Amino acid sequence: MSKVNFVADINEDNKIINIIDNRLLENRPEEHVRQAYLKTLLYDYGYAKNQIAIEVPIYYGSKE
Repeated sequence: MSKVNFVADINEDNKIINIIDNRLLENRPEEHVRQAYLKTLLYDYGYAKNQIAIEVPIYYGSKE
C-alpha cells in the first residue's frame, strides 16, 4: 500500500502545482484526479518525470 499523499499540491493563490514540471494549473476537480494518477505513476510504479507526458495530442487521420 502506498504511503504517498495523493492530494494535489496547492499554492497560496489556490493554484495546483503540477508535480511533473511545477507549472501552476487551475484548481479544477479533473486536475486533482490527474495529479493523483501522476503521483501513482511516479511513486507506486517508479516512472521518471521525463517518461510522463501530460498533454498528448491524438490524431485521427490528419487532424489533431
